[in-house]
Order: sequence, then structure tokens, then C-alpha cells
Amino acid sequence: MSIASPRPSINLSRRTSTSTITSTRSPSSSRPASIRDSTNTTANSTPVPAPSRRRDRAALREFYNLQASDAAKAPPAPITQQQQQQQQEDTTPPDALAVLDAPSFSADRYVQELLTSSDAEGLLRTLNSITISSLGLEGDKKALVYDNYTTLLSATKTISKMRENVDPMAPVTTTLEPAVGHIVDVAVGISESRKGGGKGGSKEGDREVVRWVLGAPKRLGKMKEEGRNEEMEKQWDEVRTLLEKWEGVKGVEEVRRKCEEVVGKD
Repeated sequence: MSIASPRPSINLSRRTSTSTITSTRSPSSSRPASIRDSTNTTANSTPVPAPSRRRDRAALREFYNLQASDAAKAPPAPITQQQQQQQQEDTTPPDALAVLDAPSFSADRYVQELLTSSDAEGLLRTLNSITISSLGLEGDKKALVYDNYTTLLSATKTISKMRENVDPMAPVTTTLEPAVGHIVDVAVGISESRKGGGKGGSKEGDREVVRWVLGAPKRLGKMKEEGRNEEMEKQWDEVRTLLEKWEGVKGVEEVRRKCEEVVGKD
């Protein structure tokens, strides 16, 4: 009977494989760290745009009353010493861009002055500033176009909703038109009949009015005896108005005199 050789320990094999994997991954895990360090260094070395470069964009937003984005409303992040130093080195004087907005600006003269007064580094800075300002204005122009387009779409939707609300009322308005026309015709007829009655009226009505005026002195005297002075004054005003219209007609002055004797002259 032969004795079998002992098997290798499972724990020992696992430790060996684990150490191998760890040693294999350690170089690769160190590489992303170096890459991240280089990325952070590159991000920190990016120059921060100066406030003067956003001058035209701010003016355009203010003129067209464009709302600033949430990022613009947020408080600015603190600037590190390295960023501040790079910003000072890469900042173009405000006058360099203010000249472009002058009414008497001449492109040829501006270029000649830059070539004679600036070195290569200054020319690159000026070119960079002008390019950034141009890109900013282009972005604001697109934002303005988009804002106007959004307003147009909103107005179109509003008009469509108004039409949808008006269309169901079309049959109702069509039905009301004949009724309104009939009411207008009736009103015109009533108005004309009133005017005709005021101008001439029937002969019988005129006779009744004349009889009423001729009997005014007796009625006024009776009202005065009964103490109805207010009613007497009111009726006397009506009679006097008719007498003034009939001025020159025979018998009018006599009726006026009798009424004034009862009421008394004003």
C-alpha cells in the first residue's frame, strides 16, 4: 500500500493568486492618478476670462432684457493665486477693446498701431480678446434669436387656443344675428313713432292738449285753495312750457295772464 503525496494547501494558492493580481494591477492603478494630476494642472492653468471681455454681451442682455442663466447668478468661485497671476498676464487693457466701439474706428489704422506698438505676445493677447468677444456676441445673437422664436411659438399657441374657444360660439352668433336685427328694427320703429307723435300727433290728441291748457287757470286756483302748492307749481311749469311754444297764437296771452294771477309772477 503506497502513501499518497500531500496536496498543496488551498489557502496558499489563493494567497499566491491574490498577490499576483495585486502586483499586476498596481502599475495600472498608479497611472490614472498621474493622469488626474496632469488634468487638474491643465484645468488650473486655463485662463479665466476677464470681465472686460463680457462687456458687449452684458450690454446686449441689458438692452434686450435677457435673463441671465443660473450659472451667471451664482456667486463666483474663489480665484487661486496661480489663476490670478495668469489672469494678470493674459488680460488685455480695457482700452484695447473700447477702441472698437468708437464711432471713428478705423480697422486699418487700428491694425497699423497694433503692429507698431505691440510685440508678438501683445498681438496674440489682443487677438485672443477680440476672438472671445466675437464668440460671445455670436452666442448672444443666437440666444436672442432663440428667445424671439420662443415668443413667436408662444403667441402662435395662444392664437390657436383663442380660435378653438371662438369656433364653438360661431353657431350661437349666427343664430343671434336675426334676433338682434329684429330688435333693431323694432327699436327704430318705436323711435320714429315717438318723434311723429311729438311733432304732430293725431288731431284728437291736439284738441285734448288745448282743452287741458285752457282749463289750467281753474285747476291751478283749486290747487291753491286746497294748499297743494307743490303740485300747482309743477303743473304751471308744464302749462308755461306749452304756452311758450304756442307764442303768437290767439288766446295764449289771455291764458298766461289768468294763470299768473293765480300763481303769481316769478
